[in-house]
Parts: sequence; C-alpha cells; structure tokens
Amino acid sequence: MVMPLVLSAVFKGSEAFPFTKVTVGITNDLASKEDLTLHCKAKHDDRGEHTIKYGEYYTFKFTRNPIITVSLYYCSFRWQSDQNLHFINIYSQRRDRCVGCGWIVKEGGPCAYDFDTKTYDICYGWIPSLEDALAASNVTNANSTIEFHV
Repeated sequence: MVMPLVLSAVFKGSEAFPFTKVTVGITNDLASKEDLTLHCKAKHDDRGEHTIKYGEYYTFKFTRNPIITVSLYYCSFRWQSDQNLHFINIYSQRRDRCVGCGWIVKEGGPCAYDFDTKTYDICYGWIPSLEDALAASNVTNANSTIEFHV
C-alpha cells in the first residue's frame, strides 16, 4: 500500500505561495515487509522517531522558508535485518518543488513521486552518514549541529 496519491498528485508546485505548508509522506515499501524505523528532523525541528509497518506511511508538515531556499529535512532509516543507519535529505527546498511530497522507502534507497510519470521513479541511493547528507545539500556548517540518535 502506497501513500495516497491524492497527496502527491494534487500539489505539484507552489512557487507563487511563499508561506505554503509542505507535507512529506514516507511509505514503508521494504521488500522484506519488515517494520521501518525513521527519524526526521531539520536544524530546529526534530520530528522524533517513528516505526511504521510495511505498507503504512508517516507524514509531517512544515512551512518552508519564504525568504531564502534553505528549508531542509533529513531522515535516518533502519530496519530489523539491517540496523545500520541510512540517511537521505527527504526535503530540500533547493531541489524539491512539491508541496505534497511522496516517498517510498526500499532497501536500496528511497524513491520520490514523479508528477510527470505519476509513479515513484525518482530514486536515490542512501547517503552513508549525516555529515555526507549535510555536504550533499550544500548546507553551511551552521547546520552541522544536527544529530541523529535512532
């Protein structure tokens, strides 16, 4: 079961609305059908740890920065058969134009919803560490205080 496409399909872009709330949805699509534990946060907004069963999803909302494109959320993921932490920049205002951003998480990495193909085919490999996630997003070292404890 994948996050309802209504979330993703309705909200593609919102450049004209600077105070738009963004909704990020993450669906557990692990082939092993294991529970998925995730922990998402931004520099000043820790969403806490959540565990979702196979086919279920977790969502969170925030208002992106209306002045400069710096809104950035990271998530770490782990599951029973692989206790290593896997990182991804789940929302980067510089990269993402969606206000309903849908993701599925697989063992090999997460895939974002593609509004053109109407499927989850924008896939990324895992980022090996939080430091690499920060570097990949071109965030200044002012954000390097972000820590993950899952």
